[in-house]
Amino acid sequence: MIRKMNYRATSSAADSQDRRAAGAADADYPDPGRVGVDAADGVAPDLGLRPAGSLVQTVAGYLALWFGLLTCGTMFLGWCGIAFLISPLLGAEQRRRIGRVGMHWLFRTYLALLRWVNIVQVDNAALAGLRHERSLILAPNHPSMMDVILIISRLSNVGCVMKAELWDNIFLGAGSRMAEFIRNDSPRSMIKLAVRDLQRGSQLLIFPEATRTVREPINEVSGGFALIAKKANAPVQTILIESDSPYLRKGWSLFRLPPMPIRFRLRLGRRFEPRNDVESLVTDLERYFIEALGEGRPGIAGTPAQPGAANATAGSVPPAEAPPAPARRAA
Repeated sequence: MIRKMNYRATSSAADSQDRRAAGAADADYPDPGRVGVDAADGVAPDLGLRPAGSLVQTVAGYLALWFGLLTCGTMFLGWCGIAFLISPLLGAEQRRRIGRVGMHWLFRTYLALLRWVNIVQVDNAALAGLRHERSLILAPNHPSMMDVILIISRLSNVGCVMKAELWDNIFLGAGSRMAEFIRNDSPRSMIKLAVRDLQRGSQLLIFPEATRTVREPINEVSGGFALIAKKANAPVQTILIESDSPYLRKGWSLFRLPPMPIRFRLRLGRRFEPRNDVESLVTDLERYFIEALGEGRPGIAGTPAQPGAANATAGSVPPAEAPPAPARRAA
């Protein structure tokens, strides 16, 4: 995590001048609690950002950023071209299987390149334990646009509920259609397709927040995932995503240089069984995320998370100890 510089007081005049100069330099950086935030955004994650460093570091950072963006565009466009050409030649089951494995390796290779140039540091090894599980709903929090890449790079049979406008996106559309990812523009159709996918043994990635987080630690949770869990009789595995950077969050431009490397950590959270009472599952899951992400926040800075926060079991968060969540009707 990016840290503000601390200056020790000394008795010498020279050190006093150094402190004054350092204080002036520190004033050039925005308040860490407001980085990536405009007043109109209503997004104010307190991230404690690292200083940008020297001119050479800034130039190197922009080169790395543009390398990452150009690599992303080239790889994603290339896979969509391949998917567009081969999809008509394949049967439905083979097309879906190849499409999902292809997306898995696309995201995995892309993350490896970002690691190689030290743009990101990712700890998502905890997801490997889910690799062979079938008919499982994956329900992470949603801090940034990197979340889908972080998860599918570890898991190769994942259906994903996605924004409808991405269906025809030149960089994602053909690959997403081949993998039979699910549009979210029609709730009835989305739920029907999601249930069918789970019944085939697939894992389903759906963000309970429905959009990227704008209210820390998590947005209000919608009820679509809980209704899918009920109809498919599928458990809901929460995933806790943490980062020390506001990059690709709401209110942060794609082309604005973040401090690097950007660190991500993914942990397995509590698993919820499906319920007939959809609203109670929605409320309990939101309560759990508020509690778990609050505990895990110190781990973003490189210090250990509090015991019991990771890989929690279904009984690890007593309802009486969790903060209340607002009531709502299930979607």
